[in-house]
Amino acid sequence: MANSDASPLTERLALLEQWVQRAIEHIKEFQTQRARLEREREEMAQALAGKDRELRDLRAQLAPLPELERDLVRLRKEREEMRAQVEGILKEMEKLGI
Repeated sequence: MANSDASPLTERLALLEQWVQRAIEHIKEFQTQRARLEREREEMAQALAGKDRELRDLRAQLAPLPELERDLVRLRKEREEMRAQVEGILKEMEKLGI
C-alpha cells in the first residue's frame, strides 16, 4: 500500500517540478524581455527629447513669420502706391512732352 501511495505522490512531485522549471524559464524570458523593453524605452525617450529640441528650434524659426507676413503686405501696398505715383509722373511728363 505504501508503494501505491508513493507512486502518485512521486508523479505529482515530478509534475510540480516540471511546472516550477517552466515557471523559471518564463521568469527568465520575462526578465530578458523586460531588459530589452527598458533599453527600447530609453532609446525612444532619447529620440523624443531630440524631436522636442527640433520642435523648439522650428518654433523659434517660425516665431518671426507673422511679423514678416505683415511686412510683406505693407511692402506690397507701398509698391503699388509707388507704382501709381510713377505712372502719374510719367503721364504728367507725357503731357509736358518730356
